[in-house]
Amino acid sequence: MESLKVVPISQSVPSLKTINKKLNLTTPIAGPLEHLIKTNPMPNKTTPCPKCASPYGYSLGYAIYACPECSHEWNPEEKPEEEGVKVVDANGNELTNGDTVIVIKDLPVKGAPKPVKAGTKV
Repeated sequence: MESLKVVPISQSVPSLKTINKKLNLTTPIAGPLEHLIKTNPMPNKTTPCPKCASPYGYSLGYAIYACPECSHEWNPEEKPEEEGVKVVDANGNELTNGDTVIVIKDLPVKGAPKPVKAGTKV
């Protein structure tokens, strides 16, 4: 049975400079990433997440923010959708005030002596 040898991380993982030198690359591997890091540094301010209220929301660049706790992404310039009760029909279509529906099975109503019968247009 072989024994495992513990090697410090600095010895086991080569640096990007070493990789670029061994592969004789004219364009370094980390070139595009270094450019992004230099042009879009991590901002010092955080924005609270509108979904979970975590104070650790951070900018992804291009006016998009992300929450590290719930993975929610949002644009602070957009208006948030209203959080209300959404009523949908059997096909998933959202119903609004004034829509007409047909009851497909008897529907008991509190305080009424009889249920609403199937086929009734409401």
